[in-house]
Amino acid sequence: MYIRDIAQKIVNLMMEVIDNRNINIMDCEGFILASGEPNRIATYHKGADDVIKSGKAIEIFPEDIGQFPGAKQGVNLPINIEGKIIGVVGVFGHPDEVRMVARLVKNSVELALEQYLISEQVNLVKDLKNQLIRKLIFNPIIESEEEILCLSKVAHVDLKIKRCAVVIKLDNFTNEEIYESMNAMGQIEKNLYEKNLITKNDFFGVINHYFIIFKAIDDSKRICYRNSIQYIFEDQQCYHVKIGFGNSYKDLYGYKKSFNEAVELISISKKEPLDIKDFETQSKYLLHKIQTDVSEPLIKELYALILDENNKVPEWFYKTLEALFEHNLNLNETAGHLFVHKNTLVYRVKKIEQITGLSINNFYHGVLLYCLYAFINKHNSGG
Repeated sequence: MYIRDIAQKIVNLMMEVIDNRNINIMDCEGFILASGEPNRIATYHKGADDVIKSGKAIEIFPEDIGQFPGAKQGVNLPINIEGKIIGVVGVFGHPDEVRMVARLVKNSVELALEQYLISEQVNLVKDLKNQLIRKLIFNPIIESEEEILCLSKVAHVDLKIKRCAVVIKLDNFTNEEIYESMNAMGQIEKNLYEKNLITKNDFFGVINHYFIIFKAIDDSKRICYRNSIQYIFEDQQCYHVKIGFGNSYKDLYGYKKSFNEAVELISISKKEPLDIKDFETQSKYLLHKIQTDVSEPLIKELYALILDENNKVPEWFYKTLEALFEHNLNLNETAGHLFVHKNTLVYRVKKIEQITGLSINNFYHGVLLYCLYAFINKHNSGG
């Protein structure tokens, strides 16, 4: 929003308070920026020009109007922000009648403009940090290092601090629902600040459906921090999110590494946040990493064995594998999760082994079965 629009809003609001007595706000050249009399906007006001030049209030009495082209009777006062005159506010009326009102209006205008300027500064810093994050995670560091260091200095970000990427992905918005997703991002930011989950050594930005925090945190505090973030989103179930935590790094190249790790964890997570420092998560991450062009031809052969007459994976097959891996191959827990008798589960496991030729109790076969499960998951989600 431009300063002229802000000034006009202030004029409209203030005029309601002082019985619609006209108010003008003038710029540093003495031209009317906003007014209760629209036809006077962008016209010269000699009284305001004199205030700018002298730094003092100018009162215009009815008999003095001829000395002040473009002005009417009233009181004109300098608008001071941080010790500098940035404009003039004028209130129409006989000076003896409006002197006190004009002072109150001046104070209100200064306060409103101060708040606006603070808000603009905050938005500017946010934009700079967003640019910084984009360059750190998308641009080749070797080509952008000078620009990144310049941006970090202007945005007051010390890139030498050891940080990890915490990536929060909104899952319940499409690419078209940009306005709603930005509102959700704003609410996420507010919640994180209220719970002190973003501190002065952290910096964050929003890119597409990702809310990215580069977090300065000791490894010993990661579990507590992870639980706190999880609690926020469990408490507010309207946001469906996936959360990934990358490793902590101390150099410029580490920001991209940590971000990529966090995003990769999001791609394999279900509900709970996944942290690369967690042993179980590390195993999932490593298994996910081996699903490359090298392993795919082998997995495709297994995949072809399990397709039914409609060329689809039977639901029982996929659900059984999913539950088995979620419960660390514990048959009792898996049967309970699937709401089936243990004997039914044993029958299904034997059928899986018969179709694939892989034994669930053989570690190496188990790795292949997990890769098969991940391949099915990727295939079904269109990845």
